[in-house]
Amino acid sequence: MTIAGSALAKRHRWKILPAELKSVNTANNEHMLIGGVATVTLTVGKRNVRHKIHVTPDLNELIIGSDWMAKQGMLTWDYANHQVRFGDGNKWIALHREIDIGCRRVIVETSTVLLPSQDTDIPVRFTRESRGSVPYEGITEALKVPNLSHVYSGRSVLPAQFTKLQVRVVNADTREQVLRKGTRLGKLERAVVIETSNQPSSQEPLAPEIDVVEQMMSSLPKELSKEQQKAAKELLTEQEAIFSKGEYDIGRTPYVEYRIDTRAHRPIRQTLRSVKMLRRPFIFWLYTCKI
Repeated sequence: MTIAGSALAKRHRWKILPAELKSVNTANNEHMLIGGVATVTLTVGKRNVRHKIHVTPDLNELIIGSDWMAKQGMLTWDYANHQVRFGDGNKWIALHREIDIGCRRVIVETSTVLLPSQDTDIPVRFTRESRGSVPYEGITEALKVPNLSHVYSGRSVLPAQFTKLQVRVVNADTREQVLRKGTRLGKLERAVVIETSNQPSSQEPLAPEIDVVEQMMSSLPKELSKEQQKAAKELLTEQEAIFSKGEYDIGRTPYVEYRIDTRAHRPIRQTLRSVKMLRRPFIFWLYTCKI
């Protein structure tokens, strides 16, 4: 079958109709979405042939299928000079080396309802620059989703695959909204994967771990008896895990809640302060990470 990218079809103003075929499998066993079918006249030399071309948002180029090539009759392929010829009377057609000049865009795979003041995991897919594109690890960009009010797509690190992916989207509005299938959520930037080792580096000495039990024992009153000191040490040793032993082992906990009693006082409402443009991406990152 012959497949063309939706951007190519839009550029040439093809009339796209619904297709019975919804997706096809690629060589790496991933699904390529089919958005419709168009009947187009393709010209090779002096010969014009009308042919059905399936349109996909996952591709940027045109892939000629064997069904179209079979209609052209005899095919002569000159590998040495990188050219082909259909039939006997047509001229040779020079073949150009494939160059990846496009970018991989993030496309929403299914329409999703965004609840107010909440974040949602959105199923997405990536476009391919060409039929030989290889998936790689990448990072999506943080941006405001077009055509929606106060909806933002967060930065996500995604594995090396084209489909079955998810990105986090935040609906900061007070009303429910729908993120439509096919919406573009920016582009994918290649990420460099750095292999890490669990073994400590010999060049960077680790920070010494604090002995919290001995530290707290030394701060106890001296008038305590030996039995009392022994009981205190046993208690501290048993609960040693609740104490911080360094600068980086303090995290967040959901087990402690804090309430402020404002009694009959009304809550104070203030407008947002103006923020410099350079700081807005950082504030948006804090919001998406719920910090």
